[in-house]
Amino acid sequence: KLSLPLQLATTATIGLSAIAPFQAAQATEFEEFAVDQSKFVAVAVPFNFKQYKLAIIEQIPGEQACWQESGSYPTTVDLLLLDFDHTNTCRKAVDTNGYSLRYNGKDDKVEYTLNLVSRNGQLQLIADHQDPLQQDLIIGRTNGIVEAPMKIELDPAWQFTKRLYQGGAIQHIYMSNNPRPQFLD
Repeated sequence: KLSLPLQLATTATIGLSAIAPFQAAQATEFEEFAVDQSKFVAVAVPFNFKQYKLAIIEQIPGEQACWQESGSYPTTVDLLLLDFDHTNTCRKAVDTNGYSLRYNGKDDKVEYTLNLVSRNGQLQLIADHQDPLQQDLIIGRTNGIVEAPMKIELDPAWQFTKRLYQGGAIQHIYMSNNPRPQFLD
């Protein structure tokens, strides 16, 4: 048997649910817009021993430089933003809250997982499909490996875009193979 307070709470909940309209969960559809590619860099940041984490950095126009590139095969990245308060100067995305894959016009955080994989003397940014029967996607590569932050050169079919929701820009970065041609200010 239920106690009187629990019976009242249960009755109230059932009663309210009967008169409150049912709201089904809806998937949110995001769009994307093109951005100036020179304002973004994907970086393989070393941690622990021979492990790397993906970070994407965005330079706010007209502000102090967030990074500096040098060399090639691989191109190393001096993360200048670590030396100053970069709050309103640089944006950095270090996990899937800040970046995701957009494949064939679809926001794809579920089917694909982004990973940095060491292959053939370089790191490759791979989008692993959850279905082992589906082909994984190569998004970019470092063109060598060193124990320093390295630029990930996106393959020609891929570029950075930003998330658009109900006509407004959101500070979420996509690596996209099918961007919208327009730019937003």
